[in-house]
Amino acid sequence: MEAIRVHQFAEKLELAGYAKRTIEEYCGFARAFLAYLDERENVRDLRDLRLEHVRAYQAWLQFGRQNSGESALGRGAIANHLYALKTFLRLMAESALVRDDLSTQVNAPRQRKSVPRHVPDVAAMKRIIEAAVPANPLTIRDRCILELLYATGIRSEELRTLDVDDWDESANTLFVTGKGDKDRVVPVGSWVVPYLYAYRTKSRSLLCRKDTPLLFVSRNGLMLARANLAWVIRKYARLAGVAHVCVHTFRHACATHLLENGADIRYVQELLGHSDLSTTQVYTRVTIDFLKQAHGKYHPRERETDDAH
Repeated sequence: MEAIRVHQFAEKLELAGYAKRTIEEYCGFARAFLAYLDERENVRDLRDLRLEHVRAYQAWLQFGRQNSGESALGRGAIANHLYALKTFLRLMAESALVRDDLSTQVNAPRQRKSVPRHVPDVAAMKRIIEAAVPANPLTIRDRCILELLYATGIRSEELRTLDVDDWDESANTLFVTGKGDKDRVVPVGSWVVPYLYAYRTKSRSLLCRKDTPLLFVSRNGLMLARANLAWVIRKYARLAGVAHVCVHTFRHACATHLLENGADIRYVQELLGHSDLSTTQVYTRVTIDFLKQAHGKYHPRERETDDAH
């Protein structure tokens, strides 16, 4: 049952316009649900699925995994599992592959929109980027990647799937395909142009071993894997002596530093490709250092203390 249903699920997601990465993740979550039904509920046909099975699975995700020796899931991971399950059950019901539409009974825990932690300051970001000294095809590529991530705030998937033609050299913009296949055009930044040009004209052809439209490729000329890009980021962060850095850190830093320097929040929203302004507003919660400075400078009681001294 598992292979057939997951394949059907993938086809329906593709027809509905879901992004490739989302399809892969949702199918993985669907496999986990079907494996649970088989191993723990003895359900091998979706037509035998009942509400109690769905509720038991939700409880197992939240409380049962650690009791069976598996690692516990965080709130965000549980929510992702349940969003996928809700979609899976809805699509199966639409195809009459389950007796009842149980998707309405799946309630994912609400996720808090928390302030990004460990956002490096401007000086730390500069150290990370400048740790990639462009001396050979790979380091030229790496410097270009670091500059581009910090300049544009694009996601890992967005960078890894960029095509050569997505960079409009005359306008100095990038055509980016974001989550849910939503397209946007973002400015690159004039200081990034020399690195992009050097990589595209000098390094890329030396790394490519077959014809590919992808802008950034691995040392084997293939698409950069997510883990490969993450390793590149960690490498230069270690060289710079900056902890808690991942690919998404560059996105957080780009947004935070733009807002701290007076950028309009709607500009940042458009740059990052957020459909909801509330997602961008997370970055407007200024850092504690900025808050302390403002408090010390403007609070009347602080000023009284200064006058007393």
